[in-house]
This record gives sequence, structure tokens and C-alpha cells, in this order.
Amino acid sequence: MQNKLFLKAADICELMEVKQTSAYEIIGNLNKELEEQGYLTLRQAAWRKTDF
Repeated sequence: MQNKLFLKAADICELMEVKQTSAYEIIGNLNKELEEQGYLTLRQAAWRKTDF
């Protein structure tokens, strides 16, 4: 997981010990914040360097 550029829902589930539904919600919130800052995002992934 260390070499990945993006985190998928399964990665967030493992890191944060949450269910998949919560992981997708987290991804959505992180992507929304990044879009507001002018970044391009992927719908079902979060940038690895995003701070949790």
C-alpha cells in the first residue's frame, strides 16, 4: 500500500477500521475539499498524500 498514488475504499477501510460505506463517504469528502482547491480528483479514489 505504501507505493500507491491513490487510496481506494478497501485501503481506507483497512487504515481507518471503517466499513466500506464510510470509506466511500470519506473519499467523497476528501475529493470535494480537493476540488474546491482546484485539484482534479478520481471518483472512487483519494490521493495518497491527503492528510487524514
